Amino acid sequence: PWAEVVRELAQSAGLSMPYESEEATEYRKQTLRKQEGWLLLESFFHQLLLEDPLAADHRAYLFARGFSMEMQAQTALGFFPGEARTRAYLLAAGLENDLADSLLTAFPADPAFNLAIPAGDELGRTNGFILRNIAPKSPQDRYRYTVGYEKAAQLFHFNRRWAPEQPLILVEGQLDC
Repeated sequence: PWAEVVRELAQSAGLSMPYESEEATEYRKQTLRKQEGWLLLESFFHQLLLEDPLAADHRAYLFARGFSMEMQAQTALGFFPGEARTRAYLLAAGLENDLADSLLTAFPADPAFNLAIPAGDELGRTNGFILRNIAPKSPQDRYRYTVGYEKAAQLFHFNRRWAPEQPLILVEGQLDC
């Protein structure tokens, strides 16, 4: 990730980077393609949350937590419809089978965890999802994370700009942000 951050900063500043090996170039291409896949999923899940009849309970859940329909439209929250429907979407969007497989194997198998909260890196790039069960049987049954997401290493929405003249408020849950 450090090399990616440096590369992003160099590109935004209009600077060129020194030569990289073929392996490094291939790794970078694969990483960028996977990031594109995560962004596709974020957009797809969000559209489903707003419009899909199967997500009606999720919209009601969010409304009960203080998210008006306008607020829901402004967030990137989404509805994960399960592996089959997600796979069909990814393949129709032009992703290769192996990339679709790589993204889908990151999701938990339990279909109850389907309120999708995008998780991003320090540059704001989506790199996974936090999945919420909206009807948990116990407090331990509320969240699952896509493979690779390190909950303890993340400060949710850290990438968002904060105005120093405004108070900074830290909350425990992602939906409390």
